[in-house]
This record gives sequence, structure tokens and C-alpha cells, in this order.
Amino acid sequence: MTATLAASVGMYAFWNCTALESISLPAVKTLGNYTFQACSRLATVSLPLAETLNANVFGACTSLVKISLPSAKTIGEYCFTGCTAITDIVLGGTTLTFGAYAFRNCRALRNFVLSNITAVPGFSNTIGYLFNNITFSQITIYVPTAMVPVMQADSDWGLFTIDDVANYVPS
Repeated sequence: MTATLAASVGMYAFWNCTALESISLPAVKTLGNYTFQACSRLATVSLPLAETLNANVFGACTSLVKISLPSAKTIGEYCFTGCTAITDIVLGGTTLTFGAYAFRNCRALRNFVLSNITAVPGFSNTIGYLFNNITFSQITIYVPTAMVPVMQADSDWGLFTIDDVANYVPS
């Protein structure tokens, strides 16, 4: 599905649309709670201007393998919870904030790319809540060169392997 004019998508707009495989929303900046939750066949997503993804936007989208959100600033709680096939998440915002359990049970996650951050990302609770039920050692977090030592020194983010975004190779 492609929609070119909408600036936001409301709560539950595509909730449980199990036949939905692809979405392109080039003008959307805000996604409401549960927008695509349980769209179990959703595999391709294009949201180039999306800045705010509220709670459970992609929860239980079990066919989603990779996603790039070049304008992302806020990732709500439980946003990607249960995306069990997702291996790569690429976020392009310069400052990012994450809600609790945003990546819970994303057990295939290997590459977490914060391509343009200029400050250590904020999050609710602890890093364990953000990446709940995931083995930290399996994830490499890619950041701009100047942020590598900052992230490595951080008491939470330093639990992960931190590397330069220039070394990122998609899964």
C-alpha cells in the first residue's frame, strides 16, 4: 500500500492486517499506537520522514527483517516487540529517545545502526528493559566515528559491541 499525502497515521489503522506485505508512506511523520501491530506478513516498510513512532507500532510483525527509519527521533514503548525475524534496524535521527521494551523479544537482531546520533540516546528505565529478552553480545551498535568512544564509555550502551557506522554491512 502506498499513500502520499498523509502526515500521520492514527491508532490501530492497520492493526492485524495479516495480508499486508508492504507499506510506503513517504509523507508520514507520526505513527499512532498499534498502527501495524500483528501485521504478520509485513516485510517491506518505507517511512522516510517518520519521526515519532508511538507504542507498539510494529509489535508482532514477525516477517519484518530489516527497517530503515532515516528521520526517527522517538521510538515508543514496545514499538518493535515481538519482531522475531528482524536482524537490522537503522535509525537516522541525530537525537533519539526510546520507550521501555521497544525491542523486546527481537531475538534475531544483530545490527542496530544509529547513523547520525550526536548524543547518547535516552531511554526509559534500564537498557535491560529496552532490549528485554535479547542477548546483548549478539548485537553490534553502529554509530558515527566521534560517538564510538562516548558510547563505549557509557555504563549502559557500553554493554554492547560498539563500532563505527562506516563498518556496517547489512545482514
